[in-house]
Formats: sequence, C-alpha cells, structure tokens
Amino acid sequence: SAPESAEGFYLNASNAAQGKTRFREFQKWTAGSGLRWSAVGLDIEPNLQEFSSIGRAVSSALKRLADPDTVTRARIEYASFIAQIQAAGYSVETYQFPFLADERAVHSTLLERLFGIVDVRGNREVLMLYSSYNRLADSAVIWQYGPSAQLIATGVTAGDPQPGARMGPLTFEELSHDAIVASHFSPEVGIFDLEGSVRRGFLPKLIALDWSLPVTISADQNRRVIRFRALVQAALWTLSRLPYFALAIFLADACFLLRRRGRRRESSG
Repeated sequence: SAPESAEGFYLNASNAAQGKTRFREFQKWTAGSGLRWSAVGLDIEPNLQEFSSIGRAVSSALKRLADPDTVTRARIEYASFIAQIQAAGYSVETYQFPFLADERAVHSTLLERLFGIVDVRGNREVLMLYSSYNRLADSAVIWQYGPSAQLIATGVTAGDPQPGARMGPLTFEELSHDAIVASHFSPEVGIFDLEGSVRRGFLPKLIALDWSLPVTISADQNRRVIRFRALVQAALWTLSRLPYFALAIFLADACFLLRRRGRRRESSG
C-alpha cells in the first residue's frame, strides 16, 4: 500500500473505502499475532492533504458544497463501515472534534461539507477536548463542552512544552487538571497520547492521581469559551442558511418589482 503520509492520517468523507481496507488488514494482523481487542476507534478528522495549499483546500471544499449528497453519502458509507466492525465482534468508538457539538446544536452540516468530517456514531463517541490547542482557555474548554460528550479525551502530551506558549503539549499539572475536570462528565477519560505520556514519565503519576482533588476554573476562562461557542454557533447557523436568505431576498425583490409594474399599468390605464 501507499505510505501513510500519502494516504492521509485520519478518516474522513473521502476515504471510507481505504478505512475498510485497513480494517481487513488489521483483522489479518490480529489473527496472525494472536491478539484480542475490545474496541476499534475511528478518528474522524479533515484530510490534511487538502490543506497542503490554499487553492487545494478551497477547491475541495467547493466540490463538497456543490454536491448536495456529500453529507448523506459519507454518513451512509461510515454507518456501513461501523456495522462491519461491529459484526466482527468489536465495539466502535468514534473520535470527533468538539465543534461538531456546536454544529448539532444549530442543526447545520456546514462543517461536514467544508472539511469532509462525518457526523456518525458507533457505540460510544469521544470528544477530543484538547486544551493544549488553547492553553489560555485551560480546562474551561472541557467544562463547557463536557455536557455534550459521552466520553472525553484530553491532551496532548507529545512534545516539550514551551513556557508561556499559547499552544503546545501539557505539563503534568495541566493534564491532571484537565483529566479531573473531564471525569465530572466522562466515566472514562482518554489521554492523547500514550507515547508522549510514557516518554515524559506521566504514567506512574497518573496511576497515583487523586481523582477527588478539587479543581478551579476561573470565571474569565469560562466566559471566554462561552463567548467563543456562541460566535461559532451563530456563524454556523447564519452561513448554513445563506441560500435561504438569498432566496428570500430574491422573492422579496420579485414581489416589489411585480407590484411596481402593476401600479404603473394602473396609472397608465
């Protein structure tokens, strides 16, 4: 098969067929190695190859936007894929970006069409609430999105943190804080990733972690995330309904022109 970097790293609307092929290879490897697994996880994220250039990203997004069946087709393909995995005896976990919760809240499919992600669920869904991508927000990201999650994954731990950096891997103090907050909403808390946690010596500390420790999230951090979510949902709601707004404006203009034409006829008559 092609190198992983050429095929992409994540599952999305464009590669369900490749995902099924990988699963068949996984089954053969599992049987040949005498291994047993309780679940299979599907990490659904945009195709990073599409973002190699602005032109390519825009072209891919426009193709999906122009095809009204993009979302339906992808959801059907992945529902079939999940059923195939379940029929093989595995539970299925789907890993999703938190913005999908915002999209669901406003009944939009814009993110699916723009980025090729797929709103599909297996047995359990995991929201990837990584405060490492905005460390200023801290655990407020988890506190605000937690009620929308079945399970929560925290992170990331890979790499070396830079003091004062807005983005970057978490220290153990930050990670443990996130994990304790996540435990208020999630019966199991995931940590991304295992390799980073091992390399940085986090595993013994996690085993000894006191999950009953009190945690504090500042009101300012909560307000930031609440405002951010409100903006995201407002943008998704508005942009996904632009065609309806355009149609309403067109019909209003048409009615105005017809009435104006009618008045002219009456005055001339």
